[in-house]
Formats: sequence, structure tokens, C-alpha cells
Amino acid sequence: MQASLDKRFAHGLQFTAAYTFSKSFDEASSFEGILNPIDPRRSRSLSAFDARHRIVFSYYWELPFHKFNGGAGKVINGWALSGITTFQTGFPIRIISSADNELMYSFDFELPGEPLQLASFPHQ
Repeated sequence: MQASLDKRFAHGLQFTAAYTFSKSFDEASSFEGILNPIDPRRSRSLSAFDARHRIVFSYYWELPFHKFNGGAGKVINGWALSGITTFQTGFPIRIISSADNELMYSFDFELPGEPLQLASFPHQ
């Protein structure tokens, strides 16, 4: 969902506010981030880049200087202040373990362990 509001005032003052609500799921935000290549559905979770709420404010103000002509006008006229301020919720944290309790490491890249495992692999 996206919503925005623009407001222009007299004397060169204007504001824009925008709000975005989003949610992103995936099975791995990168190739090395796959938790379970045998059953990828178990790895489905929030994306590493998921930012649920985002608010952006932008503002612009033409400074109210007296208008000058000639060389002074080329230097002094047309100055303005502007900026963009962004607020957003943080990215999700994925808890991983480098223990190989489920015996799923590979020779070309290492898969992180699954955090839901409470006990180590039983030895017989």
C-alpha cells in the first residue's frame, strides 16, 4: 500500500509526505542464504530486505531574498533549502548457527544450520 500527500504554501514553501506498507517473503534472499535446499518451504520467511513501514518527508523552501538584477542577482537570486528525511522499520533478523548438526554442508559453499534444532545430532 502506498499513500502520499503534497502541500504547497505561499512564498515557495512545499512539503511531500509518503507512506509505504509492504511485506516481502522469500525462501532465500541470496543464493548462500538457503537454509534447507532439500525442502525450501521450510526456509520460507521474511526477506532480508523486508522493511514493513516506511515514511518519507521531503521539503523545499525558496529563501525569501529580495530579487536583485545584474551580477548580484545571478549570485543571490534563486537560493533554496531542501531535504529528504526517511523513517522505516528495521530489517528482520535471521538467527542461524554454524554448527553442522543436520549434516548439510557442501564443498563449494556452506549452508548455515537451522536454529530450531535444540539438541545435537544423536551419535550411535
